[in-house]
Amino acid sequence: DGREWTVGKELPFVLGGANSKPTFDRFGDVYSVGWQEATRIDGVRRSVFNIDVSRDGKSWQRKYRFETKKSFQYPTFHEHGGTVWLCVTQGDSSPSRKERIMFGKLEETGNLSATSDKSRDKVSALPRTLGIPTVDISGERERHVVINAGTEALYQGHANTLLLPDRKTMFCVWTLNHGWGEPFLKRSDDAGKTWVEVPIPANWNDSWCKHTSHPGSILGGTSRGWLPTIHHLVGPDGKGRLFIWDRGKDNRMNQSVSEDGGKTWSPMRENGLNGCIEPSMNVIAYDDGRKHLMWFTDWTPSVHQAVSRDGGLTWEQRSSVIDTSEVPGVKMIEPGVVRSPDGQQLLMLIRDFAKGGKYNSLYAISNDEGATWSKPKRLPASLTGDRHCPVYAPDGRLV
Repeated sequence: DGREWTVGKELPFVLGGANSKPTFDRFGDVYSVGWQEATRIDGVRRSVFNIDVSRDGKSWQRKYRFETKKSFQYPTFHEHGGTVWLCVTQGDSSPSRKERIMFGKLEETGNLSATSDKSRDKVSALPRTLGIPTVDISGERERHVVINAGTEALYQGHANTLLLPDRKTMFCVWTLNHGWGEPFLKRSDDAGKTWVEVPIPANWNDSWCKHTSHPGSILGGTSRGWLPTIHHLVGPDGKGRLFIWDRGKDNRMNQSVSEDGGKTWSPMRENGLNGCIEPSMNVIAYDDGRKHLMWFTDWTPSVHQAVSRDGGLTWEQRSSVIDTSEVPGVKMIEPGVVRSPDGQQLLMLIRDFAKGGKYNSLYAISNDEGATWSKPKRLPASLTGDRHCPVYAPDGRLV
């Protein structure tokens, strides 16, 4: 009622705060708390500012983290016409770093209509705030292994890893930049503790996808990657092979095969699958290992499914295996699939890539080895994200 107030108490998600003005706003049905962090970028005070959001004022999730060595202090936010605008104090060299005021657009908020709006569909009406505890391990440097360090000018993007059945040998493949650039491959012989570079096969320079209109590699290479993934498949002949898949020309999928545990690789060649922007994150074996299923998307409502009967050497495609009639406007990408503990069901986790993020991530299930799939339903906020990679921990928990 604005007359009586609860006793003030600390917010558990505000850790390491600094003595500067916080912010508290509501845009649509989303509450937003902004607070200054004590961390200093290059020794500059008030150089980190966090924004946490909630729909119920109880469960909070980090949405923005501003970092700048020019300082970021006393911000204010204002919504007008479906857009949130930002005004903040910043400086270059004075002790207080208050030489100017910056102004700009933060985000479009057309999708933040109140949940009481009856026009919102049932799928998108689930809360977007986390209902589970969160743990931040970014500061626990003793647990980190740097596979390949980036710089302010060198962005290492979209890494994908593979642990072989010996539980020791690992591979990591990635590209420079965000979805384009020179590909890299590294190997670890001690389950990821140390890494060595695997020279890019010469035949990749002439065969990896070159559809991109971006300029040449800043490191001088001639290959172009996109979002490569690496997999180990055992064929019906009992032979294990390594595969690297990536987007090729006109969204056709390319693949390179290694028959000797990653020592040598075939050229990147089209494998007959179309509509691939992100290749499959994982592969599911069935029919006693004689067949394999993979999934990929092309930034449309469709999810494509493919089956291989020879351990991944050749593939047959089925398109649009998910009925999206109850999630209008969705753009499904980056499906990740896992089998149930009893082996009877497949669960697919799918990211919505539509502008504005209308939905949380979605899921669908199959009870007949991918022959049919349920209509997608929305996941809770705690399972909403990019490039889902579901795996079982040694104790049986699904991670």
